Amino acid sequence: MQAVRYTEDQILYGLREFWKYRFGSGRQIDLDKRIDLQITYDNGWDDDDLDEVISALPDLFSDLAKYFGFECSIEEWKKELGIQEPIRCLEEWEREIAPHFTFAALVRFIEKRATAVLFQPVVINKECRPAGVFYGLQQITKDVIEESNCFGPSTKIIDVLRGYKLEYFWSQLNWMTEYRILKLSSFWSRVDEYGCGLFFLGMMLATIATAMTQDFTYQIVMIIVGFCVRHVTSLYKHRVNPLPSELQTFRDLAMLIAAHDCDAVRKCEATEH
Repeated sequence: MQAVRYTEDQILYGLREFWKYRFGSGRQIDLDKRIDLQITYDNGWDDDDLDEVISALPDLFSDLAKYFGFECSIEEWKKELGIQEPIRCLEEWEREIAPHFTFAALVRFIEKRATAVLFQPVVINKECRPAGVFYGLQQITKDVIEESNCFGPSTKIIDVLRGYKLEYFWSQLNWMTEYRILKLSSFWSRVDEYGCGLFFLGMMLATIATAMTQDFTYQIVMIIVGFCVRHVTSLYKHRVNPLPSELQTFRDLAMLIAAHDCDAVRKCEATEH
C-alpha cells in the first residue's frame, strides 16, 4: 500500500504545535512567514544575528525530523531549503536565501518525507473506526516512550504516559486531529511557566536586597529555591492527572477521534476505497 502523507494543513498545524512546544509560541506562524525571522523573534535576538540563526538550524532540523517521524541528514535539509554555505554576509543571506526560506518551503519538505500515522478503520465483521484509531494511538505512544509497551483500549492513559511524555503525546495528537481533542488542564500545562515566573521574580527581589545590603545570602537562597521549585513543578507534572474526566482511557480517546471529521480519519478512509 502506498504511504499516506500528511496534508499541507496538517503539517502547518504540526509546525505551530512544534513551535509552541519548543519556543512557547507558534500561533502566528503562516506559510508566507520567513523561518529565520520567526527564530530571531522567539529567541529575542537582534535582526542582524545571522550567525546565531545559522548555528541554531541543525538542532532545529533534527528536532523537526523527530517530531514528524522521519530521518534526514542536515545536508539534505540545507540543500532543499536553499541554504548554500558559506554565507559571506547578511546582505547575501537577505538577497539569495531569505526570500525562499519560508514555512511554505518547510511544509513541502516535510510533506515529501513524513509518513502519516494511520487511523485506518479495522474490518472484522464490519468496519470499526475506533479500533483503527486505537492502533494509531498505539503507534504514536510507542514513538513517544521509545519502547514497546503493551496496553489495551481499557488501559488508563495516565498509566502509560505521564508528565512531559503525556504532554508530548498530546502535542502530537493536537495537530494530527486539527485540534479536535479536548485540552489538558491549563494549570498543569503551564506550571513550568508559573515556576519560572516565580523564580525570576524572586531573583529580582533578591538582587535588589543584595544591592541594598551587600549581602549575597539572598541570591544564594533564591538559587536553592529555584532548584526546589523546578523539582516541585516536575514532580507535580508527573503525579497529577491533567486529563478531562470524560477522557481517561485509550478507548475514550479513540472514540472521540473517530467521531470527528478530520484529515487524520478522512485520508485513511480514502485509502480503503
